[in-house]
Amino acid sequence: MKTFSALLISILAVATFSAYAPTENEIKFYRNLEEAKKIAKEENKMIFMDAYASWCGPCKMMDKRVFSNSEVSEFFNENFVSVKIDMDKDVRLRNAFKVRAYPTLFFLDSDGMVISKKVGYHDAKDFLKLGQKAVENAN
Repeated sequence: MKTFSALLISILAVATFSAYAPTENEIKFYRNLEEAKKIAKEENKMIFMDAYASWCGPCKMMDKRVFSNSEVSEFFNENFVSVKIDMDKDVRLRNAFKVRAYPTLFFLDSDGMVISKKVGYHDAKDFLKLGQKAVENAN
């Protein structure tokens, strides 16, 4: 039983760590807004927040086609602390940010205040422009 417990704990630890470790061509996403705010302040960066739902088709397309685009991920990893929140699981945040459709893409300052908000699927080119515009407006 001890061996099984140790194995289970090891698997969970690896799975938890993997959730934060992107491949080379993916945006690095945190899963907690408070953690993202802390890091954003330390690194003097803005926050990008992907408000999604696990059942959302366009959200899955963003994951597959946009967040894994090398040009997009390079820009976002350099300029933002990114956080991905399943709004079905975090009703408090869903209500606080008035999320009514998915995906809802937020650009926040390091305190978590909304700078801009866009709803719906955006291809890699358009999404990159959204990020570039947010950075330009912050400077």
